[in-house]
Amino acid sequence: MYCTRCGARNEDDARFCTNCGAGLTPPAPVEEAPVVEEAPVTEETPVVEEAPAPVYQKPAPLYQAAPAPARAPVLRSDNPAVNAIKNLGASPLFLIAAIALSVALFFTLVQNISGFSYPAVLDSLTRGDLGLSSEFYRAYSAFRTVAVPMALIVAVPDALIVAGMWMTFAAARSTRDGGMRTAGLTMIKASLIVTIVLIAVVGAVVAIGLLVGGLAGFAAALDRSSDGAAFGVVFVLIYLVAAAVIALALLYGIKCVRLIDRVKGTLRTGVADFRGPMYVVVWNFVAASGSAFAVFSGSFFGAMASLASAAASVMFSLLILRFRSTRV
Repeated sequence: MYCTRCGARNEDDARFCTNCGAGLTPPAPVEEAPVVEEAPVTEETPVVEEAPAPVYQKPAPLYQAAPAPARAPVLRSDNPAVNAIKNLGASPLFLIAAIALSVALFFTLVQNISGFSYPAVLDSLTRGDLGLSSEFYRAYSAFRTVAVPMALIVAVPDALIVAGMWMTFAAARSTRDGGMRTAGLTMIKASLIVTIVLIAVVGAVVAIGLLVGGLAGFAAALDRSSDGAAFGVVFVLIYLVAAAVIALALLYGIKCVRLIDRVKGTLRTGVADFRGPMYVVVWNFVAASGSAFAVFSGSFFGAMASLASAAASVMFSLLILRFRSTRV
């Protein structure tokens, strides 16, 4: 052991230094580090994960069509009155009316081209069963000769009305702007005016013919028998009924023209005017009833034309009723 003061060597068990007398501190015992036994190294077997089973996937097509573009929404106006008319023009009622009117026109044209049909009462005129003058028979025979061309000419206004209906339906569903074009309504109005003029002309001709024929038949019947007075009364009644029907038809056309003017005025100015004539509604329902009865008589084409015409008349009446009930 060495003294920490003077460095002299001393015995290991000495308590004081023999050289300088300083106290000696025995060194601390050295502790041996514990022996750590190493665990034996064992080789681990690697775990192999199984790959998932393949899932079948449908191969992509060689050509894939591009998705259809979304339909542009119908633009609306800031004016509620204009929007109300556009809604009516684009409604299923208006579409059904246009389809029914087109079908009625088609079958009417087919019937007129294939052969003009006449009631049995009028056919009896050509056989001379009513005892009228020979001049009347010849005039009626001449009328039958030109009846088919006349029927085709009379169908021209109806064809223009059908075209105007489809133009109005397209204008109501237009996506260009919030307004509504009135070219189709103008075409319908012009066709109605032409129809009114034709009805007036035909009515005048029929009235004159009935009057002249009635007077001639009445005079001939007076010469042959005492039944001439009764025949004259019947002919006068026919004349009055024909005149009344023609007058009512003229009034119907005039009411329809005024209705179109109200619709066009609302679209042009934006001022709501939803006054629909009830006379037109009643006339359409009566006409539909008559057309429904006509289905059970006549040819197939005539029956189909009558059925389609009845459907169109009902749709028009429902449209006018909805027009009248519109509140903006």
